[in-house]
Amino acid sequence: MAIGEPTHGAHGHSVARRGESTMAESEMVAIDVECRWGSNVFVLPSCDPALTVAELREVASEEILVPLTRLKLIGLKTCSGRLAKDGDTLGSLRLARGAGARDGLPTLACICMGTVDAHALPPPTADAHVRDDLDDDASVAPPVDV
Repeated sequence: MAIGEPTHGAHGHSVARRGESTMAESEMVAIDVECRWGSNVFVLPSCDPALTVAELREVASEEILVPLTRLKLIGLKTCSGRLAKDGDTLGSLRLARGAGARDGLPTLACICMGTVDAHALPPPTADAHVRDDLDDDASVAPPVDV
């Protein structure tokens, strides 16, 4: 089956869009993963199709130095169209030919969202007061020094 060649599911519905592949994991040798983070693009070449989304997040976290707890991968969908979960394998995701495709390998494109530790806001302190600007009671708001 060629990449981009339409395939049909059990009910005759097309399960791949133009330019996308639903190649079985057993048929795949490797997948190039193209990740965008801000204005940076990095390619993880020849990834194993059995690699899970959670493992891909770990690799991307190490690459861009964003803590795993704050890193989200956007744009990953399964062949059935649902959003990918951490346990889904790369081989089970909807693949598209991207700009990073090399050597004819299928490419998985995603966007990384997250903040590096150095740019993250510190957690609020216990004595921090949050003013509710919807509260009409002026006695609740702390006095403002002018």
